Amino acid sequence: PEPLESFHHPTHAVVDSADSRRIPPNCNIGIDDVVVHPQPRVDSALVSITPSRRFPVADPALFDELLRVVFSQRRKMLRNSLGSARGRLVPNIDSEEWKGFLADLEMGSARPEELTPEELGMLADAIFGLRD
Repeated sequence: PEPLESFHHPTHAVVDSADSRRIPPNCNIGIDDVVVHPQPRVDSALVSITPSRRFPVADPALFDELLRVVFSQRRKMLRNSLGSARGRLVPNIDSEEWKGFLADLEMGSARPEELTPEELGMLADAIFGLRD
């Protein structure tokens, strides 16, 4: 599992969030550093990626758009990055309803990289519920 740690590093949070819903990495075989020239200063491994759904979301396109919105500006809290995204995520609700949703959002003061992919999926589902 050690070679796969970079797949789950916080700096790769957007990739991790988007792909963990569909693609869990699997380490097949370690590669001896003498096989690679010049010899790397890191461990190498052959990794396979097999598509699968690890957790469902109501609207995968909305989930992907949410990830683009919240990870497009570094180190912003969710409430701030979502504030101007109403038109991209839920164009059918008015701005007051969106502001109320954001004010009530328990995870609103978190940064997206602090949340698990499943928590981001739950947020996407909550936003999807506003579309009715």
